[in-house]
Amino acid sequence: MKHPLAIFHGNESESRALADVVAHYCTCASTRLAGQACPVHAMAAFDQRAVDGLVFVRRTVAPYVRAEWRVPAKA
Repeated sequence: MKHPLAIFHGNESESRALADVVAHYCTCASTRLAGQACPVHAMAAFDQRAVDGLVFVRRTVAPYVRAEWRVPAKA
């Protein structure tokens, strides 16, 4: 069964960031002999839910990180 390709719903900078992460974690050299894409490429190409989740988290994480590391003022 052929899987549909995932559609990236992010902007250009998010697309570049995803490409950089995929390139960093790619293990295709070790799976090339098996004739398959590595798990990272397979996720980016076919797992729509994962790709949408990555875009969502990238857009919403900043306020949570700032709140987590906010140091309360000394009284």
